[in-house]
Amino acid sequence: MVSTYPALLFTAVLIGKAIVNRLKDSQKNFAEAGGVAEELLYSIKTVVSFANFKYEKERFYNFIQVCYEKGLGSALRNGFGVGCLYLVLFGSYALAIWYGGTLLVSKSEFKPGTNNPLGPGDIITVLMATVIGAFTIGMAVPNYRAISEACTTAYEFFKTYERIAQIDNSMATLTPEKESMSGNIIFNGVTFAYPSRPADVIFNNIVLHIESGKKTALVGESGTGKTTIIHLIERLYDFQDGEITLDGINIKHFDLHYLRSIIGYVAQEPVLFNTSIRENILFGRENQFNDEDILRVN
Repeated sequence: MVSTYPALLFTAVLIGKAIVNRLKDSQKNFAEAGGVAEELLYSIKTVVSFANFKYEKERFYNFIQVCYEKGLGSALRNGFGVGCLYLVLFGSYALAIWYGGTLLVSKSEFKPGTNNPLGPGDIITVLMATVIGAFTIGMAVPNYRAISEACTTAYEFFKTYERIAQIDNSMATLTPEKESMSGNIIFNGVTFAYPSRPADVIFNNIVLHIESGKKTALVGESGTGKTTIIHLIERLYDFQDGEITLDGINIKHFDLHYLRSIIGYVAQEPVLFNTSIRENILFGRENQFNDEDILRVN
């Protein structure tokens, strides 16, 4: 009977892998579909204004259809795996009854340490022991599912954690005194395209001079690159060609944390953390300012 255990374990492993793969696919696909629904609900006024429900509905349906098709394939694989598992399990029962019957008829096997031949009760004992062992393995499946879900989540975490940053910080070591910085910024022949769309050039050899002590306004329609310029100064992205200098020094030579610490930036849609207004104002500058600095009106 023990000889059937490898087959039981093999089919159980196949079912486990199918569950893990299904979780990976379903999480990704449902996340994409949920993102479309969230975007639709968040911009519901725009959708209503343009009477674009039909297009958005079809776009959401396409994602759901992918989830359905992959879910159906996973269900078929799981069903096939469970069928194989029960085939092996009931086959082991048939093996026990058949082989036990041959031992009873031949009376060639004896109980260990005695001269008494094996009886029907011994056959039932072995069969029940196998059943209990098999169901005990089956009871471990829910725990394996919890482990597989944890592995799926950990996979996404380590995939992000081990991602190689595209910004090269090998030369970013300069940390001059903040009092010595005037804030003269120059874009000299900067060419930039987003990493996700390298073929779409956002800036092509632009030249821009932001003088220290003066107010500079960047005016244009949404999507013309105003925010992108700020992101380049903060090195949230790196440009492909040209250079950006701060007081005559290439910003790639500044320590990244230091560079961002000397820049004050208020976004169009500021982010507020679930804490006090004071702590939101001091975010990232907790040890540099006090209450008088917060209340001071410049």
